[in-house]
Amino acid sequence: MSRRPIVRAILALPMTSLLLLFSVGCHTVHPSYPSTWPKVTEVRDIENLLVGSYSCSGEIITTDTGLWTKTSITGFLIGGKNPPFCEHIEILRPEPSTLVIRFLNSDTEITKKTYQKDSSYHIRQGWVELSGYGEWVGEMGVAHESQTPLLSQDSEKNLIIKQKISMAGLLIIVPVGTSGTEWGKFERLN
Repeated sequence: MSRRPIVRAILALPMTSLLLLFSVGCHTVHPSYPSTWPKVTEVRDIENLLVGSYSCSGEIITTDTGLWTKTSITGFLIGGKNPPFCEHIEILRPEPSTLVIRFLNSDTEITKKTYQKDSSYHIRQGWVELSGYGEWVGEMGVAHESQTPLLSQDSEKNLIIKQKISMAGLLIIVPVGTSGTEWGKFERLN
């Protein structure tokens, strides 16, 4: 009886274990646009269509199973740096190459973000893609998380945000990574 197959199996265990260990922390979720929502308007002049006021409270769908919950627009547009309270936002276009998003509470500005075309925002297939943001996070490891919001409008003039999310890092000694898409819908107020 030859011992070679047994030796090969024993030598393969550490490599198999390492491959399994390094692939355990990977996950992707890319749900389709929710079929229960009105269709998205993908037009060239999307910047002008977006000008208006929208509620900060909206809906979010994060999986293909249609799991739905309430969300705040600040999580999409500001990330972990949420203003204390946001009642509504205004999207303005003071110049042809500038978009301004004002976060308001009873018409008092809490904060504002300004985006310049071809620098901090781009038009991609009828969507306004805002410059993404990222941050290093971690307690039991280290990871870099980034988010890129894309804005459009549905046929009922609600604001639709498609958020691209990615994260890569180490949890203790295990590499982890994830990528996904979240969909948010926010009611137009005017």
